[in-house]
Amino acid sequence: MFWFVAAVVFILDQASKHWVITTLNTFQSVPIIPGVLHLTRTHNTGIAFGLMDGKGWITIPLSLMVMGGIVVYLRQTKASRFVQVMLGLLFGGAAGNLVDRVRYGYVVDMFDLLVWPVFNVADIAITVALMGLVLLQFVGSRSEPGEPSAESEEARSP
Repeated sequence: MFWFVAAVVFILDQASKHWVITTLNTFQSVPIIPGVLHLTRTHNTGIAFGLMDGKGWITIPLSLMVMGGIVVYLRQTKASRFVQVMLGLLFGGAAGNLVDRVRYGYVVDMFDLLVWPVFNVADIAITVALMGLVLLQFVGSRSEPGEPSAESEEARSP
């Protein structure tokens, strides 16, 4: 499940960025829902939300460490389907933005809500994954039928 989700996110992210690059000029904006949602091609050389403009290279080693950590974690544990999906979203999003940083030196963004920094598919996947993983900390994991819950002793022992 993890690799499938990661691949889907990566492909959707890269395909949407390719479409934007080949269709819109930099900073060109096309209203989809006027006053609410525009497609606006921007290049983010910073980190999240355009912070630290020009210092986005910092995220390259960070992305590689996060992606490596996810793979190691999944090899060492039997993650629930929910966790696999959340980590797939995170991995696919990190990979999509990493490819942009290495290829272009910036991340291509396109979804413009006019009241929030412009973002892309990878950003959506990363945000949903982090929200899901934080939510999991509050609600706890639900085991599938026949599987021990994450809180049980069985689940903790190797």
